[in-house]
Amino acid sequence: MLLLVLVPLIAIIPLVGVRVVSEVGSLQTAARIQGQARLAQQISTLVSALDDERDLTEVALTESGTAKDKQLAAAQQATDAQVKGFDESLVRQRGSVDTLPAAVRQLGARAGARLGDLSPLRASTRGLAPGAGTPTFNAYSTIIGDLLDFSDQLAAVSSDHTLGSLVATLASIEQIEQQTSSERGFVVDVLDRGDFTLELKENIEQAQFETANDELANNAPTSLLNLYQSTVSGDKVGAADGTVQVVSTAAQEGIPLDSLGIGKTTAFSQLSDKLHAVRIVERQAVADMNRRATHLLSAVRTQLYENIAIIVAVVALSFLGALVLARSVVRPLRQLRVSALDVADNRLPDAVRRLRDVDPADTDEPVRVEPIELQSQDEVGQVARAFDRVHFEAVRLATEQARMRSNVNAIFTNLSRRSESLVLRQLQLIDDLENSEQDSEQLASLFQLDHLATRMRRNNENLLVLAGEEQSRRWNQPVSLLDLVRAATAEVEQYERVVLYELPDIAVAGHAATDVVHLMAELVENATTYSGPETKVLVGAKMLTSGEVVLDIADAGIGIRPEELDRINRRLAEPPMLDVATSRRMGLFVVGRLAAKYGIQVRLTSTSRTGLNALIRIPLTLLVPTSELRVDAAAVFDQSALRAGPYDTAATAGLPGGGIPAGQAGDPRFEGSRGSAGVPARGRSYEEVPAGRHSGRPDGGFPWFHDQEEAGGSGHDFSWFASEEETEPAAGAQGHGTDRLPIFDSMRSQWTGSQGQPQAHPQAHPQAQPPAQPHPPGAAAAAGPAPAAGPGAAAAPTAAAPAASPAPAAGAAPA
Repeated sequence: MLLLVLVPLIAIIPLVGVRVVSEVGSLQTAARIQGQARLAQQISTLVSALDDERDLTEVALTESGTAKDKQLAAAQQATDAQVKGFDESLVRQRGSVDTLPAAVRQLGARAGARLGDLSPLRASTRGLAPGAGTPTFNAYSTIIGDLLDFSDQLAAVSSDHTLGSLVATLASIEQIEQQTSSERGFVVDVLDRGDFTLELKENIEQAQFETANDELANNAPTSLLNLYQSTVSGDKVGAADGTVQVVSTAAQEGIPLDSLGIGKTTAFSQLSDKLHAVRIVERQAVADMNRRATHLLSAVRTQLYENIAIIVAVVALSFLGALVLARSVVRPLRQLRVSALDVADNRLPDAVRRLRDVDPADTDEPVRVEPIELQSQDEVGQVARAFDRVHFEAVRLATEQARMRSNVNAIFTNLSRRSESLVLRQLQLIDDLENSEQDSEQLASLFQLDHLATRMRRNNENLLVLAGEEQSRRWNQPVSLLDLVRAATAEVEQYERVVLYELPDIAVAGHAATDVVHLMAELVENATTYSGPETKVLVGAKMLTSGEVVLDIADAGIGIRPEELDRINRRLAEPPMLDVATSRRMGLFVVGRLAAKYGIQVRLTSTSRTGLNALIRIPLTLLVPTSELRVDAAAVFDQSALRAGPYDTAATAGLPGGGIPAGQAGDPRFEGSRGSAGVPARGRSYEEVPAGRHSGRPDGGFPWFHDQEEAGGSGHDFSWFASEEETEPAAGAQGHGTDRLPIFDSMRSQWTGSQGQPQAHPQAHPQAQPPAQPHPPGAAAAAGPAPAAGPGAAAAPTAAAPAASPAPAAGAAPA
């Protein structure tokens, strides 16, 4: 907006500048004219003083006496004062004098130099004999003549015609005054000496007098001319002219001057009266000249002020007009900008968020957007309407995409439900075959088929998570953490490699139990899939001082790079939107989605050992005391998922606390295998557990908790969340040989009853013992006798367990 205002003002500045400069020049010219007029006035006063001093000097030379000397001294003092005033005027009017032509300035300089001859001239008159004053008279006349010449030229250079006429009139009057003064001096000199050369002088003076009269008549304004005619007339002026005429006639006819009876004093007095009359007109001319110069200066100054006021008014009006115009343009633009930013930052994201959170198929309302509040029909209004159309199209496309996602989710859901129905029928068929099969090898193969079918069911349930659907079967009673871990482990194909360590005596709320088992099954299966077949996967948990529970799933794989681990953890904390990459990394999405649903924190960490630790932090909102358990675990879980046989505990015999086979962890018959460590009762703080269980020594505890706990932490740090693009794991990982991340490529299973009630799985085994079965490969040597089923424990085959699936071949990608 500032530019819109400044541009017209900048365009006006040159015009304003030219006008102001012109008016300032006129003002300076008027000031110079006024200065020249004042200088002419000072010259006029100085000429009058010099005339008086010259004539009185002439009288003093013809008559001696104290009175005459005093008059001369007073005249000389008056002349000195006028000379000083003239010098000061030259200094004050230096600007006016410097603008005069060079010839005029030379005249002024010569007149000033002549004034410097006054002192020597006065000194030369002392001691002169009576009648010797003619040279002195002529010297004074020369000084006066130079001053009058300078005054005449001042009138010639005046740019104002009226003022020039007044200056010329003043010069003519000064000339008449000087001639009248000369007549007075001549008459006194002739009467004193009886010199008959007066005729020639009188003729010359008379000619000059007539010339000055003609110039006065031509240049003087009417008012001054009338004043001159009325003032320089009358008896006194007539007497003076008569005296001059009588003396001149007597000189011409040779009449003795003594016989005329005219004294020098009388003639001097008469001519002084005439000179006084001339000076009255001169003073009026000076007054008119000053008045004109002041009027010119005042008029120019007034015009300058008026022009400045007009310029200021024009600039102010231009500024206001530009401001109003700018506001009329900028205000809609600013409103458009604010509205556009609001649409981009708030309204459009909110609309997309609503469409994401609410199924657009549930509403038949047409797409509507709130238009920008600009009703103008100009270009800005047209841009606003165009932006409204863009906003509408964006919301419409978002609605269509949401509907498309909803349709895709519905397709996922329908396919998953149909596939799940088929898988359940398949599991029922497998159960029937297992119940009727007597051959141990065939039974082992059926167990493998059973696990594959369970994985297929978990894959279907993953599709339900991708579609944002709830599982059809839910549980509404708390379930112990131990039973949840058993259920998750039982869904893993290589369950015999999973070893359970100490678990706190705590339960998980029933509404979250299904999804918690699903989440743990994904992580456990990933740990078994991407670690060596000869290694064990350790599963344990600790209760923190805050009351929360941290579950740790540790494998012995080669791990992944730290930067990739950070990216994975950020994706776990903030699950991305469903896309093609999600379908390839379904485990990552499922674990992250389920964790975000219940406020569970999941993090992958690497330790000084090989492999990874998957940490699951279950919040207090999901934990309940075991005293609230109302059902037996065996009634909750699918028995087919717990049909594990004898477990290989030899590989974990040397680990702290002794290995608890996953299939037997909840059986009271195995309580003694936990040794003196026991499981800390709920409510005991982490620090209150016996030191031997947390020291990191071989006498007990989870070794993967030790490093941080002994450093003063609560076990693990959970401030790891940021969103970053997923990358592949380090090449060369055992069992898969690719750079893909192994931990999230498995599937999930469904294991509880529907509608909040326990429901027996169709493939659940009866409590009867099956026929003898072969031991899983690699576990037969260490396997002990099959334990009898106890209360609350799942029934397990006593003769055999399914063969452990081999680890993926090098270079295989995770499922």
